[in-house]
Amino acid sequence: MTASPPAVPALPVIPAGAWRLIVLEFWERFSYYGILAILVLFLTGPAERGGFGWTDSRALDLFSIFAAVAFILPMVGGYVADRWLGTRRAVLIGSCLLVAGNVAIAASAILHASPSSATMLYAGLFAVALGNGFFKSSLVTLLGSLIEGDDAARDRAFRYYYQAIMLGALAASLVVGALAENIGWWSGFALAAAGMAISFAIFVIWPPNPPRPATIQAVDAGSGSGESLTHAAMDIAILCAFLVIITVGWVQFQGVWLLEMQHAVNRTIGTFTVPPSWLLSVNAIVVVLFTPASGRLWRRLTGSGEHAAGFAAQFAAAFALMGISHLLMAFGFRDPASGNVSLLWPVGCVLMITVGELIFWPSSYNAIHRIAPARSKSLMMGIWLATLGLGQYITHQVGRTAETIGFSTLSSYIGMAMLAACIAVMVIARLRPTLRAL
Repeated sequence: MTASPPAVPALPVIPAGAWRLIVLEFWERFSYYGILAILVLFLTGPAERGGFGWTDSRALDLFSIFAAVAFILPMVGGYVADRWLGTRRAVLIGSCLLVAGNVAIAASAILHASPSSATMLYAGLFAVALGNGFFKSSLVTLLGSLIEGDDAARDRAFRYYYQAIMLGALAASLVVGALAENIGWWSGFALAAAGMAISFAIFVIWPPNPPRPATIQAVDAGSGSGESLTHAAMDIAILCAFLVIITVGWVQFQGVWLLEMQHAVNRTIGTFTVPPSWLLSVNAIVVVLFTPASGRLWRRLTGSGEHAAGFAAQFAAAFALMGISHLLMAFGFRDPASGNVSLLWPVGCVLMITVGELIFWPSSYNAIHRIAPARSKSLMMGIWLATLGLGQYITHQVGRTAETIGFSTLSSYIGMAMLAACIAVMVIARLRPTLRAL
């Protein structure tokens, strides 16, 4: 008699309130990336076509300031939420500011010839950045608090949350840009505002159930002693340091890889030439399609059953994949001067990087939620997101060195650094009980 195969564990249940938060995040990211998709084009567009007619440098200066402030303010918003507002009120205030900011930006596009249009634009961008500060870290914390006590369900919810982010970004890049080009700049901003307003209304009318009191877990230092709080802060600092490092290997394809795509890769398929920017869509499409399955597949591969796999192991695996991808890029682009580097090299390596991204990044929300002290979860989540912004800045500074040392050499250095960090993560996880228990 043959033994029956082991039963596949049922998927952990995500409560309805968490799904509403995930939809809210989709519209917030649609709003944010919709602005990013057309802001510079709107600012530099000629006045006769509804733009401001700014120079490229002036538009890029405003764009970079806006993006930087939007990354930094979640730390401030998280602190205010933890100390005074609470996560739900912070999300409500952030949503209101996001709607108002998008409306103000749309109004500035409608009144582009008015002397007050620039002031309205600045006010709108500030409201969006401030709204992002209140909204971003608090929504992540609120989502995690709705599923206290079920680590697998919380990990799965965060994966769908991340899928909503990427789906919102992908939809915004396709829809907002097309609408703005065919109807007017104001229409793209107005669509983002309308989507955010609808989702905000759903949140107000049909709010998620109040979170249960946080369950005290072995890895949660929230209600522990001063010593345990110190350990929690140290663990998060270690993870943030590794996040900066892995970001250098993670998002290079958003910068210097695009330049290499343009100059060194044979992008011709028949009579069609693949635009370099399509390399970014490979990442977005893979994330949107495979995020829900990635957590379940990882648990099956690691034999962790119904439970979320260890975050330290996920971090190490992501470092390994990103290291290998950069070493492959170094080999593939060893002779870029010919201009005949196969398109398969960057596309295949982006796919590998995206797999690494899916392994570790959605689960990082769960890891920070579990480690962070109970009264500082929003603040710590804000610091985690701001660290990603710092890593992206360092990434592009590192990418600039390709001009002097060569792209292949740079890729080999990054690849070796990623593999070294993979080993360091595993060693430190064995020395830090909290990280080992994640």
